[in-house]
Amino acid sequence: MPDPRFEEIIQSLSLMPTEMAHAIIDDLRVLDVLNLLLYDNPRVTSAISSHPGCQAVIGITPDTFCERKELIKSYWGLARQTGINIDEIWYRSVIGLNVNCAEFQHLPSITDDLHAHILKYVEDQTSVVDLNRFTVGSKEIPLVTSASSLAQLEECCKAVRAAKVQYFAQASGQLRRACTLLENNPDLLKRTLDPNQKRRPNTAHITARMNLVADKIAKSNLQNQVHTEYYRYTFFPLTPFDTSLTELLRMMDYFDITAAGVLLLNKDGSSSCGRQHTRRSIGLLVW
Repeated sequence: MPDPRFEEIIQSLSLMPTEMAHAIIDDLRVLDVLNLLLYDNPRVTSAISSHPGCQAVIGITPDTFCERKELIKSYWGLARQTGINIDEIWYRSVIGLNVNCAEFQHLPSITDDLHAHILKYVEDQTSVVDLNRFTVGSKEIPLVTSASSLAQLEECCKAVRAAKVQYFAQASGQLRRACTLLENNPDLLKRTLDPNQKRRPNTAHITARMNLVADKIAKSNLQNQVHTEYYRYTFFPLTPFDTSLTELLRMMDYFDITAAGVLLLNKDGSSSCGRQHTRRSIGLLVW
């Protein structure tokens, strides 16, 4: 999102003679100058490219200046996508220096720092959940290192974001499915984390909250992880009561639903041995 402060500076600088613009740039930090370049205002870009301090940081020749400007734009764009706050990262560092105090070699150190922060973002995103389970198609998220190029970083971050879209969709969908199961079977099922073995009188409240959390997950910022009580652990958010499980096992044995580890259940809810029983009776098997 454009910063109103920089928009005002851009507007003012674009109307000034070059000498006056240089005087304004003299008082700016390296970070401010790099942010101004992102607006692609021809007059402002010209003033920055001809400023001695900026030339020391970004480059003197037009080709070097343009190349580094595009590099800055790419890194800044990737930083915004990954939620990296550049102002916070380089507080009291090179990028916080006055533009006249910086030197040419500082720009690579700035991009190297940002490169490292983006790598940390990828590591954080993939450490909590195996996002390769949610990638589009069979293509896994590319591995990146400190030696990876910017293009490789961009490809990796794009794959991470696409996987998280799928992850949020599946996580919210699973929670809604669990909510429906609990609504339809409050006498058979309970929340997995609930130690009580008795039916709760406030099932409607529980399911309403589950639906609310599902909505929040579906609308989550792609930079965030899903940290809720439902996905803090690796198990399904619902489990049968002990009495339900006991009855299920008894019926499985009575109707010979399994034999040698093979489920013998017809689509109409009947067992292969011919005895009839309802799907709800063995509903816990078809989660």
